[in-house]
Amino acid sequence: MIFKEGSKVDLVSNFTKGWNTLEINSEDCSIPTEEDKRCISIGIFNISIKPLDELNNSIIFSTGWYIPENESYWMGVKANLNIFSPSELEIPNLLVFEAKSFEEDRNVKIYLNRDQIANLTINKDFEKIFSIPLKLNKGINNVTIISDKCLRPKDLGYDNDTRCISISLRSFKILNMSEEKPVLSEVLFPQDDNVKWISKSSKIYIYSSNEKEYLLFVNITSFLKDREASFFLNSNLVGKLNVFKEGEEVYLPIKLKSGINTLEINSEDCSIPTEEDKRCISIGITNISLISLEQVKNQIIFSEGWYHKAREDDYRWATNSLQLLYISPANITVTFYFDILPVYNETTIVEFYLNGELKNIFEIARGGGWVYTLPQKINKGINYLEFKVPRGCVVIDDLLHNGDKRCVAMTLRGIKVEKNEN
Repeated sequence: MIFKEGSKVDLVSNFTKGWNTLEINSEDCSIPTEEDKRCISIGIFNISIKPLDELNNSIIFSTGWYIPENESYWMGVKANLNIFSPSELEIPNLLVFEAKSFEEDRNVKIYLNRDQIANLTINKDFEKIFSIPLKLNKGINNVTIISDKCLRPKDLGYDNDTRCISISLRSFKILNMSEEKPVLSEVLFPQDDNVKWISKSSKIYIYSSNEKEYLLFVNITSFLKDREASFFLNSNLVGKLNVFKEGEEVYLPIKLKSGINTLEINSEDCSIPTEEDKRCISIGITNISLISLEQVKNQIIFSEGWYHKAREDDYRWATNSLQLLYISPANITVTFYFDILPVYNETTIVEFYLNGELKNIFEIARGGGWVYTLPQKINKGINYLEFKVPRGCVVIDDLLHNGDKRCVAMTLRGIKVEKNEN
């Protein structure tokens, strides 16, 4: 489709040695005036040829694109890209771009060589940066982008712009994807220096050459208030946690399949910063990585419910529901020792769970102290240690009037694991 407002079209052709003829046929033509009897169909402003070997992993704009403006490419309902790959790679590439919708939010589907690879929501009020994995074949690969509909600016009172447009895309890049290195997609634009903010949902793509268990480390924060976030790995729920606005470090056990893995983050809501900044922000991520279980064997990991250690703190405080992970090299029997300090100045009940089963109810005196469990059988691999304070948590500002809005219940001043000999 050639637009009357102008189109950018890139064609891929195989030329033979010698003269080659490129024929352009239009379905019809139009006569300008009674005086000008020319029957006109297509106008060409610029034409050039580039060898494909100069376009390795480059974006080739095929059809469905209007002439770019300010380095942005508007499309109608359907547009195509071509990507030339000199070889078929084991590890996928990444198609990276920024996108914004015209006048209303839109659902967009992306296909690679006729197979659907993404279903995206493009927002009208703010841009997102998308990173989509592409498993390219050797030679020419076709990427098709389909929007649910387009609108004409003229019909909405925007000058005489008769283009029927849906979404604008820019900053296209093809990047290499590294094995076992998480890639965050659907990041809000513009990005802050240290935090990658997302709206109500985002995806993390991870490529693995085989099945393997990991800890996914995420340094995460919530915008303006605490909010709940759910994590789905390949459509299966793997974690649900309360994300603090003060920030926290989360270690999430995951099992990767061979190939591309999709970890989706969903937030219950999002907040708009100002009248000028229309981004709807929920969760911010400052760091994300994979940790092999071999790296943390025989270690206890502060997993969920723990605040970052403040400058004035001697220990990391936690809310009233918190989790540790213990990575065991084998099926063994151990005794756990904990030095528990509650925030309350009186005896406090603390419940201890091992792998989801209630094991102990500790009564912790004012000032805290050491407690221990009976010998416990633990599994090879990941074991879940949870503490719950039924009384709840206390906002520090309510006690000290120092502006600290963390809601804390307890901390652990010490942890010991003693293996029991048979």
